[in-house]
Amino acid sequence: MEVLRTIFKRSKPKVVQPPKVPTDDVYPVHFFDDTKPFRGMLLNWTLRFDDVLDADKLQSSLARLLEIGDWKKLGGRMRLSPDDKLELHVPECFTPERPAIRFSHDVHDFPIADHPNAKHLPKSTSVPSIQPGVVNFYTLGARPGAPMTLEDLLTSDEPQIHLHVISFTDATVVGLLFSHVLFGAAGMQSLVTNWSLVMAGREAEVPALCGAREDILEDVGVQSDPDKEPFLLDPRQLKGLRHLRFNIRFLWDMWRRPEIESKVLCLPPKFVSDLRARAMADLHAMDEKGALGAEEEAPFVSEGDVLTAWWTRMVCTARGGKRSVTVLNAVDITGRLKSVFAPGKHYVQNFALGTWTILSSAEVVKAPLGYVAKCFRYDIQTQTTPSQIMAFMRRLREAGRCGDQPVYGKPDSMLIIFTNWSRCKFFECIDFAPAVVPRVDPAAAAAANRHS
Repeated sequence: MEVLRTIFKRSKPKVVQPPKVPTDDVYPVHFFDDTKPFRGMLLNWTLRFDDVLDADKLQSSLARLLEIGDWKKLGGRMRLSPDDKLELHVPECFTPERPAIRFSHDVHDFPIADHPNAKHLPKSTSVPSIQPGVVNFYTLGARPGAPMTLEDLLTSDEPQIHLHVISFTDATVVGLLFSHVLFGAAGMQSLVTNWSLVMAGREAEVPALCGAREDILEDVGVQSDPDKEPFLLDPRQLKGLRHLRFNIRFLWDMWRRPEIESKVLCLPPKFVSDLRARAMADLHAMDEKGALGAEEEAPFVSEGDVLTAWWTRMVCTARGGKRSVTVLNAVDITGRLKSVFAPGKHYVQNFALGTWTILSSAEVVKAPLGYVAKCFRYDIQTQTTPSQIMAFMRRLREAGRCGDQPVYGKPDSMLIIFTNWSRCKFFECIDFAPAVVPRVDPAAAAAANRHS
């Protein structure tokens, strides 16, 4: 329905919100957080730990983090102002009636392998494998009755972050449910990093949360920029009838394939490294033939570029035909606007913008893998210079707060969206060791009881 409303400009019915609490501290939701896509996304992030974790310690440490300085913004209640702007209303003091997070805990007296659903959680494999998709595990990451939409949050006094823990005799599943309006992958990284610090008793090391009230991007990408340059993709923006044709084609694809399956594809490290080596070999061969151009530096593509190219080829082989393809890559801008983001400062917002790559399906299928990966690398490099980031941000601002997002490509384009979380290094920054419950050997415990 959200797609139909966007196309035909149908407005939603008015939301009836709870009465305002006069003592609440009201925080703003910034321009690039309050977008139409983010309003429509509640993210369910489910983590499996092969240890028994103390659920109360998980809850108390996360709740404590949200009591420190402006971190409390993340414990607010979502509200819509009279001028249709989102706000976060934070209780003066968090209480059991109005907590910083909503916590729930299920306990099972059997191992995770005996649970009908949790036993199917994705596992790493030595060869490429297709495993059940994320939609199959929603009930593991959120309690029954948890919010499903922005409207659920607006019409209740529910906090923004829900923590759901499932304890087994040999493992723990930890689920976080939150609105994308709060933050993206980089914000998730900051949250779990500092949650881990509080859990370890290192609260003094938690940095101040910057930008909670004043938007660090307030003056970035505005019309008054002195050195404005046009956005490279302006000529490729879909407008008017071209945009309408794209929307109709998109709806036609949805109607023809209503039952899309959700799957997780596990690619082991050797497969990925071999894939990149193949792409680099393609580029070196093209370089020797002069196909890359004399001005090119030594050929380079990242693992992310190669995986994007490889997966785009899979989609085009299966569904492309003679159509064009538009690939949208989410790119974090914090390291690319060095004049804006001060080193060492911590911001928990949405700082990802899209880069667009427009190709033909035939080109993706027939060209060497390295060439396709190089196309993605080139577009990321050229579209994420400081001037181009600001140019794209101007286009987003022109649509107004929560306005329609610009789309680039051709009317017949298939749209494929990628987001790469590898730079967040979640396997390194999540450290829940302080919450691990020591394992007890049943035989040793029985012997100790006999001697006591």
